[in-house]
Amino acid sequence: MATLKFNITDLLQPLHGHFRVTWWDPDTLEWSTEDQCQTSIEGNIIVATCEHLTDFSLIVVGRVFITEALER
Repeated sequence: MATLKFNITDLLQPLHGHFRVTWWDPDTLEWSTEDQCQTSIEGNIIVATCEHLTDFSLIVVGRVFITEALER
């Protein structure tokens, strides 16, 4: 089991999405959407507990629809 801490103090909050901790899948060569890490937020720290050891990253999951962005 791995416990990771990401300090998000200097990061802007995503406009159209959310942070997620994910891991690199060497079989698909993509960031995985399976077996996500359990996360919690403690102040400006995202704490992730993951069940395996591999490469991890904090990513932003979201979509921007052009018409939605133009209306703002």
